[in-house]
Amino acid sequence: MYLVLPNLAAQLEASKIFAKNIMLEAGIPTANSQSFTNLSSINDYLKQASYPLVIKADGLAAGKGVAYAKLRLPLWTLPKQHL
Repeated sequence: MYLVLPNLAAQLEASKIFAKNIMLEAGIPTANSQSFTNLSSINDYLKQASYPLVIKADGLAAGKGVAYAKLRLPLWTLPKQHL
């Protein structure tokens, strides 16, 4: 059993990367993922990724932080909120 403090609960809600790390540490089954800190790394990953894939922005995005890609896309076609 995990005790989640209010500020950690807020982080779980606000950050997909933080939530994913908690799930992995707790042994909770979750899909494979990658996180990036620059556009060059994202572009390199998209060139070799298996499709389809889901692209999510970290942080709160008012429900608009997810893109579903069936085929390889050029990075510039993604809306800015996904990057």
